[in-house]
Amino acid sequence: MKKIIFILLVAITPSFAFASVSVNFDVETSGGTLYNNTLSVAPCAVTNDPATTTISAKCALEQAGLNPQWSNFGGDDWFLTTAGGASQDFGNNIYWGWWSDLSYGNVALNKHELHDGEKLLVALGVMPLRITVSSNPTVGATTTATVEE
Repeated sequence: MKKIIFILLVAITPSFAFASVSVNFDVETSGGTLYNNTLSVAPCAVTNDPATTTISAKCALEQAGLNPQWSNFGGDDWFLTTAGGASQDFGNNIYWGWWSDLSYGNVALNKHELHDGEKLLVALGVMPLRITVSSNPTVGATTTATVEE
């Protein structure tokens, strides 16, 4: 008599894959605040693969009700062009930028995975983005200023 052994493989999805995260979300323009509140961000579809979900900064903008519009320039990085009726203006050097816990974002918003308790700031403004001075300037003294983009 032959024995047949069946092996049942069960795909186990980690419980965190479907959990929401809570972020302190702030969207600012020169005209004022578009959003400033704690936001529970649920997973949303990955733009190029609707069967896969993520909890990205792109999801936060979409779930905050700001009617964001995106451009991808033919790649898989999605860049914010308009949110809450406010748009970039390349001619006047006005762009969307974003910060996570006060660090400037270095990837596209659709690739930044949010973490619980994160402070996420998305802002529309003129470059350069940040100017800091090493000390209080006095008349006639040399002062160092740092410009970060």
